[in-house]
Amino acid sequence: MTRSRKKGLRLATITLAILLLISTILIVTLQPTLASEGTVKTLEPLDTAVDEAMGVYDPDEKVLYVIGGYTGSTSNDVQYYDVETNTTGTYTDCLPHTIRTGGADLRNGIVYIFGDYDTHPSDVVAFSLANHTGWVYDTIPVSDLYNCFAVYSPDTDRFYIGGKINGSYSKTIIEYDPVNKTQTFYNDVLPYATGLTTACYDTKRNIIWIVGGYDGSQCTNHIQVFDPVSHAAKNVGTFSRNTANNLVIYDSVNDTLLVFGGNNGTTVDWSNVEDEVVKITLTGSSYSDAGVSSIETVATLPEPAGKLAGGYDSSTNTVYMAGGKDDSATIKNRVWSYDLPDPQLWQSYVTVYGLVGSLHNFTFSGDAGTTVWTNASGGAGGTAQFYISANSTDNFTEFRMWIGDWGPIGASNISVVFSSDNVTWGTNGRSPPNGGGNITINSSLWSTANGCYGANPFPIHNKNVSIYVRLRITIPSDTPPTTATYQNWKWWSRREWT
Repeated sequence: MTRSRKKGLRLATITLAILLLISTILIVTLQPTLASEGTVKTLEPLDTAVDEAMGVYDPDEKVLYVIGGYTGSTSNDVQYYDVETNTTGTYTDCLPHTIRTGGADLRNGIVYIFGDYDTHPSDVVAFSLANHTGWVYDTIPVSDLYNCFAVYSPDTDRFYIGGKINGSYSKTIIEYDPVNKTQTFYNDVLPYATGLTTACYDTKRNIIWIVGGYDGSQCTNHIQVFDPVSHAAKNVGTFSRNTANNLVIYDSVNDTLLVFGGNNGTTVDWSNVEDEVVKITLTGSSYSDAGVSSIETVATLPEPAGKLAGGYDSSTNTVYMAGGKDDSATIKNRVWSYDLPDPQLWQSYVTVYGLVGSLHNFTFSGDAGTTVWTNASGGAGGTAQFYISANSTDNFTEFRMWIGDWGPIGASNISVVFSSDNVTWGTNGRSPPNGGGNITINSSLWSTANGCYGANPFPIHNKNVSIYVRLRITIPSDTPPTTATYQNWKWWSRREWT
């Protein structure tokens, strides 16, 4: 089976019922709706604060690599954030020399790194994700190459590098062939000189997007595209502000560009660094008709950020980013994620049933259930049991339960257990990350170790299936009786075409 994100979704009939313990019944009827904009989360920080590093994401192992950079001195370490374990670590002295302000991208399990501010601008450094070692792979004939980007095109099996080349911020794109170790310089191909920005590959149009950047005298607001096949380039729009030191990501699920942080204004001024996430909605289907239809701010980062090292996971539609500087030019070890909406991940509710108890006053509202306790005693809590039922000719391969917390309620106060038969249950449950997050169930995750009991119900295709859920929440004992707190939860379903 091949997952398709481009075709429409025929929604299976999904019924969710919540059963609590006492008497009064509250019924809320809801219609399926699409997701809203994304959510920013703070994750486990890096071992060391770092700036001017290169970010590369490994979608197979689900790891963000933060390569080299400046930590008070230029680094030859590679730090990492492991998505599945929410842990960080460092591969120390694993690069052949220190590197910063270069560009990097991934090809066949090898990260290729181009450029360096200090002493090795002409080196092409390779870093293996299999054994976490690096070596000098090749050299290219440049005297200067830094504040640059590097983007790999699977369409041509080449890398494309732009930025400060041979002493000036440039309109030139260097095409590098990693198989034959050759390079071609396309001089003055871009409409505008650029550098101090990232660029990204558009898998729908097979083009490279460049947003803003520094041209040698000021930060710019140009939105440029480069075609790796024809080696043509053009300007297709104007960004909402002049910017450099931003992180640009192509969201292949929603077919948009996302711009994270960066300078605001014509000068590279760290006192004027943004905390916004900007979405650029794209038009067209190829280089010839590529364009921009709208630009809007859709989220706010926890603090201002520039020079973030980041990457994108299309399977979960999530951006991961780390390091960089804030608006006081302080080097940071922060790690954030930005969970994006997915047109084929639907909130799948029809009806919510709930009971109101005398000890804890439960109410339900919103698209799925914001469960609210009022006048709850410290140490009190409750168990909600509910189920989802699917009857569809489509093939549902995954369900995702999003749980958010607030106030004194955290991950340690929440436990979720699943059963496919409402008979086989266990006590080993799963908790979301602090601050909220997804709990996903699918065929590979259906095990007692993941809080799933009974026969594996996946895939759900041409059959009636119910999955039963017990959600246990305990209010911390130090919570005053008058404190109101809430737990919100949402269901999503992912479908594959057969």
